Amino acid sequence: MEKQETFQIVEKCVRNKFEYLIQKGYTLSCVDYKYDIRTSRPEGEKRNEDLLIIYKNESIDRLVEILYMFENAYFEPYNFISIRIGKNDDSLYLDEYLLKIEKKRLGINNPEESLKLKKEVINKKFLLDYYEGESMEEKVNKFLDFVIGLFKADLKGVIEGKKWIHIPFDWYKIK
Repeated sequence: MEKQETFQIVEKCVRNKFEYLIQKGYTLSCVDYKYDIRTSRPEGEKRNEDLLIIYKNESIDRLVEILYMFENAYFEPYNFISIRIGKNDDSLYLDEYLLKIEKKRLGINNPEESLKLKKEVINKKFLLDYYEGESMEEKVNKFLDFVIGLFKADLKGVIEGKKWIHIPFDWYKIK
């Protein structure tokens, strides 16, 4: 499937599923194509292009950012969606939130075990190929159902602006 066609499917599914955010006072503030600054190349050379969709609710200082990456930095198929909830001076990434929950549930404190959990379990939940479906649209919708489920339950207070969850960045061994 071509990149542009996939971008259109992801955008359509997000607009449909994130009607939940519209009901919570968010507005669709951005649908754009963004070039990954981490893979910048000299002028004229190919760079990665990602789909960026942002919903904002300025009255409660929240935004929800969806970044769909069709390919990785090496231009290999990726189909990864990153979800970030932001407020004035902080960000909550869904993958980091799930990692925190799973580490607590499993009693993991070791940095190596934490990194292994992130790579082998958490990151896979943000790859669209993790979800079963006959079509790309089915996979995207299943992923978004998972996300909306988190928004309606675990993260309801965050989405509604009633609370905030700060998760410090885990530097693992690089700090």
